[in-house]
This record gives sequence, structure tokens and C-alpha cells, in this order.
Amino acid sequence: MLPEEVKKAIENVIVETFEEAFVVDMNLSRGPQSSLTIQVDTDKGITMAECTKLSRAVSALIDEKDSFDFSFKLELTSPGVGRPLILRRQYANNVG
Repeated sequence: MLPEEVKKAIENVIVETFEEAFVVDMNLSRGPQSSLTIQVDTDKGITMAECTKLSRAVSALIDEKDSFDFSFKLELTSPGVGRPLILRRQYANNVG
């Protein structure tokens, strides 16, 4: 489970880095190959370059705050076509 303060800090750095972006989902899975997966989007979609920029900002934040005492893989992605819509905000961009 991702601590609420870490979630808020990540959401804040995403919006500070790219104002139009919002977090769709965030999941920390612990195990032999732990990963932090963050899905981001905008009301008009998001590019690979924008995801890369956001990933670097989140990675810098995590390094700065030293939030985790274990190694993990950071995955920052867009929701993708095959994934279910989670937030009401996503529906307007996916009509039709």
C-alpha cells in the first residue's frame, strides 16, 4: 500500500510538471520485483514524451524524499485503449 503522503506528493509533482495531467491510478506492488505503476492522462490524451517528462519528475521526487526502503521499478504510463475507465473525467475523451 502506498502511503497517502507519498501519493499526494506524486500527484502534486505531476500537476506542477504538466498542469493538464491528472493521475488515473497509482499502484505499488511489493515482492521480488516490486513496482510502482502510475497511470496519467489529460483531457486530450498524453504523448510518450509527456509521460517521459513526468516519469523523470516523479523519479527525482522519490529520490529526493527517499520515500522507500526497498528497490522497485517505476512505470509511468497512459491508461491505454484496453484498460477500463476509472475516473468520470476520462469518459469525455473516450466517447465514440
